[in-house]
Amino acid sequence: MADLNTESDFVIHVVTPSGQVADVEAKLTDTVATLQMKVQVAFEVPVDEQQIVLDTTVLVEPGTDATAALHTLLPGNVTLTLVRLPKRGRLFASTERSSFDNTKIEFRLGIFGDCQLKETYQVHHLGGRKWDREDRTDILSGTYELQGDLASCTWTHHVQTSTRCTKHGAHGDTEDIKDWEFMASAASLRYERIDLAF
Repeated sequence: MADLNTESDFVIHVVTPSGQVADVEAKLTDTVATLQMKVQVAFEVPVDEQQIVLDTTVLVEPGTDATAALHTLLPGNVTLTLVRLPKRGRLFASTERSSFDNTKIEFRLGIFGDCQLKETYQVHHLGGRKWDREDRTDILSGTYELQGDLASCTWTHHVQTSTRCTKHGAHGDTEDIKDWEFMASAASLRYERIDLAF
């Protein structure tokens, strides 16, 4: 236990599931917002991504009353667990380009376990007098669990639209446009594990 100095009334021991530990000195006049700022300094976890747990009870999470006084919430010297939550609207994006194709994935994590994914895919091929193009957009929504840098997703909705066209020049052009349609669960399998390090 850390020694208290004259500027603090008690110590809050904060740990993370990964084993990081910090002793945060607090005063009886501190508020929840004060604690969150001290935790942000100690762990470099933004306030809007903090969930602070006492035993099994969520004590502080984004959106709670940050003006509440700590001494009304906590006993003397306690141990709290800090869980990092993904920020609402936190967006991960990946784009791959080459001469003929372009794939872009946008993946959003919500703070309540919800997630959404959008993939746009374009491919172009030119051979002789023939030009082919395919455009496809997939949109998925569901829930997730974090496993390190991976998000394990369960998709409940998956829709897709696509356009394919072939041009030969003066004649013989074709175009196949598919409006939005619901996809079978098998079509979502390749999106089950998303690498957040991309």
